[in-house]
Amino acid sequence: MYVCQCPMFEKCCAPICPAEDISTENPNWFPDEPICRLRKYATHPIVAKQKRIKAAGLGPEDGYFTRRMLQAVERVTPNLRGASPEDGEEGGKRWTRERQRRQR
Repeated sequence: MYVCQCPMFEKCCAPICPAEDISTENPNWFPDEPICRLRKYATHPIVAKQKRIKAAGLGPEDGYFTRRMLQAVERVTPNLRGASPEDGEEGGKRWTRERQRRQR
């Protein structure tokens, strides 16, 4: 049985928890959804990218991001787009593959 290490696990509504191991699950996060508010994780790379995405003005119409997608993002700009919800889980995988190909 999996037990999350985050002390706010029961109260938090952020879809991506920086305390969780990446292998546990890969939830979707839309830019209008909550971000972890624990001070302990304020500088965590995933949380920092989520904050920059919100600051860039991206919204749910710009697609969703998974933990792996956020890890692949090197620079956040207003032109950044996530995966389309219509494409489902395959859209996120395709987005990550395309991003990795561009970085080579």
